[in-house]
Amino acid sequence: MINMNKKYSVDEALTEMMTIKSLLSILVTAICFAVLGLFLRGKGTTTTSYNAVSKLQVTQYDANDKVMTLSSNDPAFLNTYLENLKNNKTQKAVKQELANKKLKLSVDKIDSMVSFEVIPQTTLLKLKVSGDTKKNVKLVSQAYDKVALEQYKKDMETGSVKVVDFDQSTSTTTQRMSAKKAVFFASVLGLFLSAGLIFVRKYFNQKIMSSNFIESRTATNVIADASDLENAATELITRIKDTHQVVGVNANDTQQIALITDIANQLKEWQFNVKLVDAKEAFLKDAMMIPENEDQLIFVIGDVQKPTEKLALSSVDAMLAVVQTKVTTKDELLNLIKFTKDATIPFIGSLYLK
Repeated sequence: MINMNKKYSVDEALTEMMTIKSLLSILVTAICFAVLGLFLRGKGTTTTSYNAVSKLQVTQYDANDKVMTLSSNDPAFLNTYLENLKNNKTQKAVKQELANKKLKLSVDKIDSMVSFEVIPQTTLLKLKVSGDTKKNVKLVSQAYDKVALEQYKKDMETGSVKVVDFDQSTSTTTQRMSAKKAVFFASVLGLFLSAGLIFVRKYFNQKIMSSNFIESRTATNVIADASDLENAATELITRIKDTHQVVGVNANDTQQIALITDIANQLKEWQFNVKLVDAKEAFLKDAMMIPENEDQLIFVIGDVQKPTEKLALSSVDAMLAVVQTKVTTKDELLNLIKFTKDATIPFIGSLYLK
């Protein structure tokens, strides 16, 4: 159940969203986003990677004969050397070398950039450094080459290691989402975005958009269609005939006032004693104060704002609200309801103008 004094309601906003216009807007937005998703998917995301490859020639000689102890097609001695280049101690040495060149990288970052490979059937060791910054890749490669040469002296008593080749390259890769995924995610995004915007607009809308708002706040039935003037007048008579003889109407729109005037004229034709009172004039002049007449229907035309006007309304036997869709604000109706409660004036119903 909706609080009668509550201006905003999730249920009402959702109900107002369920119109052909709103649903078409949501659908069209979802389709547009799906097309946009395909377009963006076509371009994809391109990433650039920089590579530096050093080839180290590693040889070991007999200390006395100065000849190679292992043939080039069986470089088993490289295993120990390779493992030592991969360990944390070597990486820390590389980190320190980089720090000397004012480049700060963590050990984990260095480890992620570097890879090693023994070229089969040779005594060549390939050291590859990859990254997204050309300068950093070059500095890390140079630092590793230097540390690799120093590490050899510690691991091998005799022999030599030298850089025999160095090459730099750039590679680009383009990643694209599949067409189905692009359409699905883009359309879902468009669906929720458009639905969310429409919901927010409906939720915070200050205008009364449906008779549901009136019925839930006033706890009365609404004369829903005033297009048939005779039926509206008949229903109004039925509503007040047995209970109230005087009706005050809060109307502040030209179209509303014109309709009340037409209904009053229709009631006069049916020999009802009807009097129209202009609120702006009647409530400011004692001579024109609303009379207490049990035999007369009095329609108060005008927006009641000033304290003297509200005080005069306390003599009214009942109140009828006139609401025009997309014109009358929620505050206007809620303020009227509050006033009728404070002044203990019965609220008999509402006339809803589509």
